[in-house]
Amino acid sequence: LRDDLFGLVLLLGHSNVLSIGQIAYFREDHFSGGRPIPDADERLGTALNMLYPYYRRTRQMMTNIHRDEDVMPLVKQMMGGYREYLETVRHILLHGRAIPTARKNIVKAAIGHALSFPAWRSLALEQGLTDEQCSELMCGIVWTAQSQQR
Repeated sequence: LRDDLFGLVLLLGHSNVLSIGQIAYFREDHFSGGRPIPDADERLGTALNMLYPYYRRTRQMMTNIHRDEDVMPLVKQMMGGYREYLETVRHILLHGRAIPTARKNIVKAAIGHALSFPAWRSLALEQGLTDEQCSELMCGIVWTAQSQQR
């Protein structure tokens, strides 16, 4: 994965998952003037607006890697770091949300889906949405998952 994805973790206000060197790199070169984002919905939108252009730039590589993950042990091993990264981002995006206990797993799944490359690929490449439209739709799904009352 490109190093600039780690900058997303820093920008979202959780630098404890980065090494000191990575923090210095992103503060100086990538996110000077950046600010932590306390609002959970704004944090989600910011994350998706940073992640989806990365997916668009690397779509062929990401498609191939996802395709090969189950049949190539080396690719599966390499994808471990990517999956850990997405889990870290999901944890960050869950932080600060007022989620009823009964809805926590649903909201966690919705955020995981929003971060998923295959979900982005379906919306952007198969349905023809822009990255901004994908982000808007996924933010709406998470909001609905969080606020839906039964």
